[in-house]
Amino acid sequence: MSNPLYGQNKADANVSSELVLASAAGATQPAVVISGANAGYAIAPFAAKVTQVMYNLTVATTTSKAAITIDDGDGNVIDIVNVPVAAINTGGVLTVDSSDADATVAEGESISLTSDGSCDAGAAMFWVRFERI
Repeated sequence: MSNPLYGQNKADANVSSELVLASAAGATQPAVVISGANAGYAIAPFAAKVTQVMYNLTVATTTSKAAITIDDGDGNVIDIVNVPVAAINTGGVLTVDSSDADATVAEGESISLTSDGSCDAGAAMFWVRFERI
């Protein structure tokens, strides 16, 4: 029997999302070296909005934060998020401004995360949250 109260509250909307690991290009490991202008890529599993980027540092960041530019498959900037100076194995959740039309991506579209290389050291695993639309 279904819940007779389901749908009475607008917050009941069934929204699914999925985390996708962003793998570094041409690397033997999925970590993206953020102390240089390097990139990682994630593929949208379905038509979605990019809503978050999560990270875990595999090498500590030093001297300054790393700005990560998130681009859609056409090279349009979705948002720029910052990974702070932090110790190894530090992680975080970075909220993406999903109100921009470029944050909406098609199934199979490649999303790139590119570091500005502003920190002297650093590498991170990145996951992208795709929220189904």
